[in-house]
This record gives sequence, structure tokens and C-alpha cells, in this order.
Amino acid sequence: ASVLYKNDTVKKVIFYRKVLVCPEKQTITIRVSKNTDSLFLNEPIRFRAVLANTQKSSNIKWLLDGKDAGRGTELQHSFNVKGFYTITCIAVDDSIDTRCNAQKELGFSIYDKKDFLVKKDTANAGAAGGPGEAAAAPVSTTDIVFLSRLYISLAIAFFLLLGFFMVLWLKELKKTGRIKTSMLSRYNKLTASLGAAKSPAILPFKNRNYIPVDELDIDAVTKQLRRRVKDNTDFLHIEKTIAKTIEQGGLIQPVKVARTRQTEYLILIDECSSNSLQVKLFEYLALLLKKHNVLVDTFYYKKEPAICYNANEPAGIRLEKMYGKYQRHILLVFGDGYQFIDTAENEFKQDYSNLLHHWQHKAIITPVPFKDWQYKEKNILLPNIPLVPLDMQGLVLLAEMFAEQDGALNITARLNLNTGVFYSTGQIDFSNTAALRHYCDRIPWAIVKEENNTVNILFEWVAALAVYPVIRWEILLAVGKVILEKYGRGRSLNFTSLLFLVRISWMKDGKMPEALRLDLLKTIQRENELLARETILQLLKEIPEEETPEGSSNFAEREIQQVINEFSLYASDPVYYRSYRQSKYLFKKLWTNKQLNDGAAEEYLKNSSSQWETLLNNSYNGSSPDYKTGVEQYLLSNEKEETLLAKIYLALAVISAAVFVSSLFALRILYIWDNFL
Repeated sequence: ASVLYKNDTVKKVIFYRKVLVCPEKQTITIRVSKNTDSLFLNEPIRFRAVLANTQKSSNIKWLLDGKDAGRGTELQHSFNVKGFYTITCIAVDDSIDTRCNAQKELGFSIYDKKDFLVKKDTANAGAAGGPGEAAAAPVSTTDIVFLSRLYISLAIAFFLLLGFFMVLWLKELKKTGRIKTSMLSRYNKLTASLGAAKSPAILPFKNRNYIPVDELDIDAVTKQLRRRVKDNTDFLHIEKTIAKTIEQGGLIQPVKVARTRQTEYLILIDECSSNSLQVKLFEYLALLLKKHNVLVDTFYYKKEPAICYNANEPAGIRLEKMYGKYQRHILLVFGDGYQFIDTAENEFKQDYSNLLHHWQHKAIITPVPFKDWQYKEKNILLPNIPLVPLDMQGLVLLAEMFAEQDGALNITARLNLNTGVFYSTGQIDFSNTAALRHYCDRIPWAIVKEENNTVNILFEWVAALAVYPVIRWEILLAVGKVILEKYGRGRSLNFTSLLFLVRISWMKDGKMPEALRLDLLKTIQRENELLARETILQLLKEIPEEETPEGSSNFAEREIQQVINEFSLYASDPVYYRSYRQSKYLFKKLWTNKQLNDGAAEEYLKNSSSQWETLLNNSYNGSSPDYKTGVEQYLLSNEKEETLLAKIYLALAVISAAVFVSSLFALRILYIWDNFL
């Protein structure tokens, strides 16, 4: 300090004093790990000091109610006594008493959680119920633990269910996708086979001639046909020569005896049509004779028997030349014999009379029933050549006729003795369903009773043949076997019953009239239709792949018929016939593009007015079976059914996800309630 006098310094005094210089004033913020209104006993609480400036203090000290509690930027402490507490945080610069220190205090209360919850619940109950009402029971810690475990279990369970249903949903989508992809590949192969003009399809079904059962009479017939006959040459009989020599006192007396041989037969089959079941029956009869050790050589002829052929003579051989090779055979003509008749002169053709005269023993075996014999049979054929019907009684008569030494036998008289076993087909309209049923009713064993229903097995057999568009011998036998065995008549599948069916007029051509076929499909029993379609599928699958190469008419025919039958079976029972599911998609494709090429089957399945029952069962919704559904309605409703399963899986997955998320949300609510309320 200075003393001035008249603006002049009189005396100058200097004072010395220490002054504390602090850095920029610091501020402290105390942060707590929990809401200060929800601090409970025995729960760890973390306090953290946050300084406002960038210069860090050398030391941070914590005081709890004035007592040293710890050092560092963070302090963690738990309280075992409820009450009000004060926490002080001091940022120490150099000593505890310096004025440069920063300090912050925080007051808070520690609660007992149980008391807190009881008070809160009591308050809520009072607010809800008003005065005078009983308070609701408090929520205990045990309840919170139980609910937590429950929601955790639900979350885990429905998370697993979510994954499970998602896998099923994706699997169903992939399965449907694979089936449709495979179907498209199969469809493209089929349409390629339908594209070009090709020869008519004749599928090579596996031979079924082993199926029919032999009748008792066939043994007697074949025994007579196998008899030994005298040969044209003689041989020296040693034993008889010696005996004769002894009788003559040593004078040699040679004894010659005619040789004998087993009778041999030359069969000429009238091949009126390549697919005629009449021809197939003739072939079966020839095979039946061979099976019973009758020596048989078989030839065929078309239109005229002047030239015959077989596998060894594919180019054909003339009838007069055949006599030179088979003159010792007995000639049997399998056919109606009308080729031997001159229709203009109404008499037996002289050329054939001269040719047939070379054979000593000969006969015509005609499929025309004995009761239907007219002028041709009685007045033209029979006077020139022995004629017998194809019935088993006719074959017995044939064997007896050849056994006669002189061959003298009145055929007509003998047949008239057994007239009761013969039947007529001449006045029957086999294109009419009622007439066909009446024809089948003639066979007594074919009529059986099922509960209150009368069934004609033969008619069901014929109706089952309508499942396939053409009549095939192998189908006739295979379907007949399963139908007859179903009714316990398996042994009735024999030559006689086959002849009865083959005498149906359209069997000769091997093609059923379309209108009749549609009527038979409408009337056949559903169980028998199932059997027929299963049997036809088996026949189709037995055909070797090399017999139906891609691009051929045989391939197209096989595929289309397989699709129709597999679809029909699948539509009747999608569970039992689930392996045919692909055919449903392929059938739909063919149906939409009008490529089935089977008019009667299409009309039968279309069933637009629901007038008759089919195999299409439209009961996917759990209702009673509905077999009067048309194919278009079935395909539409079945498409919904196919997608329903995938939709169900997806819906279950969504529900599982919702429950899973809800459980997590509930756990979050419990956590907040447990820690902050």
C-alpha cells in the first residue's frame, strides 16, 4: 500500500497474504441404478458420480449418513434396515477441507417390498371398492415367481410349437411342389405321345390263361381224344409168332400186327378279329387240350380257310398242301363254318368239299348255340361235315363220335337228348342293359342274395369290364377272378362260364357299345368298380417298360388309363390310396385340356346333374360320404382341401408366435412390477 501527500508518495508499505486459487468450479451429479422411489431392502444399489468438467479430481469420496462409505466413481451398497438415508459424494482436490472440493448430497428412502406391495394393493382395493369393502389379497413374492415360471414355460413351449408348425407348413408346400413338378414332367411325356399320328394301341397284357378252373367233363373228353389208333404199317409180333408156330407144330407162321399211335389233331381257328374274345376262347380251348396231353397243331385263317398261317408259317400255307403234311391228323375247324357256304347258291362250296374229303375224320366246332341253329347249320353244314356246338356237351359228343369205329352217330338226335342244358342268344339285344341282365339271370349259380339285395354275379362281371374302354381277354379273366372270388364263386371261372359271356354279340368284336358302357358304369356296385380298377392297374403295371416306349400310342394308352383309374381310386379314399395323389393333378390337367380320349368314362365322371353314383367321394369336410359329385365340382372342392392342410399349419404357427410374444410381454410386465413399482 502507498501513502500520498500532495500527490507525492510519503510512505510505501507492502502487505503479504496467501490466496487459494482453484480450478474451474466442478459440479457433481449422482446417478442411481434404480428409481429412488423403488429402493427395497437387501437389493444391491449402484451409485455413480458424474463430474461436469473435463478435469478429473484426484479422489472421489462417498459418505453415507456422514460416515465413510467408500471411494471411487461408483459405489454399490445394499441396506438391511428400512428408513431414510443420505448419500454424499465429495470430489476431493488436495485435502478434505479445501474450498476447491465439489460436493453433492442425495436423500432417499429404503422400503420393505412386502409392506410396499401390501400398502399399494390395499390402496388400490380401497380406491376400487370404496370404504367398508374388504381389501383384495396382496400379491406375494411367491405369486410373482410362479407367474414368471409359468410365462417362461409358455414362451419355451410355444416357441418350439412355432418351429414345429413352420416345418410342417414348409414341408407341405415342398411336397405339393414336388408332386406338381413331377406331374408336369409326366404330362409332357404323355402329350408328346399324343401328338403324332400312330397305329392303334394294343397293350401287351400278361397272359392269364392259367386262371380258369378245369371242369370235370374235360378229363373224360381229353381221355377219349388221346386214344391210340391203328397206323397204316404193320410189324412182326414176336410173341404171337412164337405161339402160333408152336401151335402149328414148328411150322413158322408169322403174325403181323398194325402199329398204333396217339391221335393227332389239326386245329384251324377262324380269326374273325384280332381282338375277338371268340378267338381267344378258341385259343384257350386249344391250350386246354395241350395241357391234357392231346397232340395239337394250331393254324389260323381269315375270311377264307383256303390259306392258313401260324408262327411257323407266317406267310401262310394252302389247305391242299396242309393235307400232305397233316393227312394223319383229325381236322377240327373252330368257327361258325360259314366260309364253306356258297351264299349265292345256298349250298356247301364244292371246292372245300373236295379238300375236306381228304381227311377221314373232321368236324366243325361252332360257337353258335345249338338252339340257334338255322338252315345253314342243319341243312348245309351238317350233311357235309360233322358239326357240334362249342359247349362242353358238344365236346363230349365230339369225343364219342371219334371213338366210334364206323363214325356213324346221329349228332342232332344226341344233342336233342340234352336240349335242356343249351340256351339261345338269337333274340337278345345285348346293347340293352335290361336285356343283358335278363340274359345273365339264366344262370342259377350267378344269383346271390346280400342282406336285402339280390346280386347277379355274371352281370357284375360284365359291368366291371366297362371300366376299360375295350374288351380284352386278359381283363375278362383277371376281373372275373376277383369278382367271383368276392362272392365265393371262384371255381365258376371255367370254360362254360367264359363261353356264356363270349356269346354276347359285341364280345366277338372286342368292343362294347359306348351307350351300353356308360349304362353299365352307372349300375355297377361301387365295391366291384374298386376291385375292377385295382385289377386293371395291376395289369397295366405288369407290362414291361420296353413294350410301351415313350412317343408310342401304347405309351399314351397306358398312361391315360393308369391316370383315370388311379384318380378314381384316390377320389374314393384319399387316405388309403394316398400314393395316387399325383394322378389327381395329372387327371385335372388332362381333363381341363380334353385329352382323356375316353368318351364314356368322361361322361360317367362328369355326372353334371348328379344322377348316379361314382367313386368320387366329396366328403372332405367330415360330412357323410357323397358319391354323386361330378368331377368338376370334386376337383374344385378338393383343391380347397389340398390347400387347407397348409393353411392349418400356417394358422397354428401364427397362433404359437402370438402366444410366444405375449408370454415375453407378460414377463416384461412382471419384471417392471417386481423392480420399479
